[in-house]
Parts: sequence; structure tokens; C-alpha cells
Amino acid sequence: MPHARFLPRRPLLLGLLALLGLLLALPARAEPPRVVATLKPLHALAAAVTDGVSEPHRLLPDGSSPHAYSLRPSDMRALHGSDILLWVGPEMETFLQAPIRSLPDSTHEIRALTLPGMTLHRLHGSHDHGHDDHAHGDHAIDAHLWLDPDNAQVIVAALAQRLRTLDPANAERYAANAERLRQRLESVDRELASRLAGLRGNYVVFHDAYQYFEHRYGLQHAAALTIDPGRTPGARRVREIRAIIRQTNARCVFAEPQFRPALVDTLIQDTDARAAELDPLGTAIPDGPDAYPQLLLNLAAAFEDCLL
Repeated sequence: MPHARFLPRRPLLLGLLALLGLLLALPARAEPPRVVATLKPLHALAAAVTDGVSEPHRLLPDGSSPHAYSLRPSDMRALHGSDILLWVGPEMETFLQAPIRSLPDSTHEIRALTLPGMTLHRLHGSHDHGHDDHAHGDHAIDAHLWLDPDNAQVIVAALAQRLRTLDPANAERYAANAERLRQRLESVDRELASRLAGLRGNYVVFHDAYQYFEHRYGLQHAAALTIDPGRTPGARRVREIRAIIRQTNARCVFAEPQFRPALVDTLIQDTDARAAELDPLGTAIPDGPDAYPQLLLNLAAAFEDCLL
């Protein structure tokens, strides 16, 4: 007796083929995009946008300065495994100028300095200007741009858009997170504008890093000890700053946790100024979605403590 040959029913075969087609059409990505942020403030913004989806990776550990950082092997592995690199630009993260050229084409770079809509200022001594006038490689640009909450909004919008493109499955979450942060920043901005309005008095900063915050809230330092904190000011500069402290009756000389030079004690010796601290990176703030608003609030509190 000849064996009967089994043939699948046509509807079943068509169903199997349709299922196979659906499986092949599914996105190849099995996990959300891997975001690497260089600095803690950028990491804070990324953490707010990816909240509930993924955790971004931060390159610079607490206590490190972008002005004097060297990449570790683990940093290189993180960079090469990233889908999105969020950084300010070579004017800030000088340690990335060479490594970034070796990143795979699959890594999407978000360079804050070149984002449309970014408000940029030149370092003190140059003229202020907007984004359209910025020339790449112009090291007169002040790269501490994250200290203006409007600039933070530009960064958040760019990151959220890129994430929605790479990860459509979580697009609604990214959009909702970005909107939540936008509302939070608008609230904090209004609060700080009210709290800092009318503050008067002179102060000296260790590092010329605060003009974005100062422009935003009507503050102005009397002097900065240095533009480049990686270089120790000479005796002549110290004498100049001590003279400015006396002439302006400066109330505070602000150090930073990344740079706590004994030089500050020398500057305030035999003057009425006292030592205080500003932290443009938010070193002591726990990582998380609310870290960036807290950075702004902490800066405001430090200025109030000095000038009220």
C-alpha cells in the first residue's frame, strides 16, 4: 500500500507565511538605544528623557573635571557600544577630540554647541553672539551652555527626537518625559527669576563658568581667577584679584568642588570676603530625572547665601 503524502492545508500554510512575514518585519532592536552622556548635567537631562525606559551612561565620574579628564578603557567600551553620544563639543570635552573619530557609524552624535536654537556666549572679553555666528573650532566660545535652562530645553528636544526615531516603540514615553521636564524647568526658571531678582553685591569666581546662569538671572561677577582651571594663576594674577576684592568690597570668593585650591584662602586673607562654593556640574546631586533642576536650584541658593 503506497504511503499517503501529507500536504499542509493551504490556509494553514498561508497563515504560517504571514506570521513569518510579521516576525521579519519586527524591528531588529531588542533593547532601547544606549545613550552615553559626557558630563553630569547632560546625563541628568538624558535621565529625565529616558526615565522608565533605560538608564544613560555617564563618562565623567563625580569629582572629575572635563578640563583635565583622560578616558579609561571602560569609557572607550561604553563609547563604542553607544547608539547616541550626547556631549557639548570639543571646546569642553577636549578628551574626546581624537576618540570620537573612531566611533562606529551607528553612533548618533548630539553635539550641543551646534544645535539650532542654542544661545551661545563668548568668553568674557569677546562679544556675545548667537548660534548662527558660531564658527567651529572657535575656542573663544564659552562652552558651559547647560547653565541656561533654555539651552537645556534645546538639548532635551534634540535628544527626545533622536530617541523617538531610533526607538518608535517608546516614542510616546520619550515625548511625555520631555514635556514633563519642560514644565518643570519653566517652573524652576520662574522661581529663580523671582528669588534672584534684585540681588546686589560683588563676588569673585574661581573659574569663569557661570555667565549663562548670570545672564539669565541678572548677576555679574566682579572677576574670575581663571578661564582655564587647568592652569595655576601666577602671582601677578593673584595680586590683581586681591586688589579687585578690596576695590569692589566683594562678599565671596567662590571655589568649586572639582578645584579646591588653597589659593582661595590666599585671596580672601585680610579682606572682608569669605570662601564659598559653586558647583557647575552638580557633583553632590544624586543622579536621576530631577538632577538638572536641582543643579539650578543649588546654584541659586549659593548666590543667595553670598549676596543676601
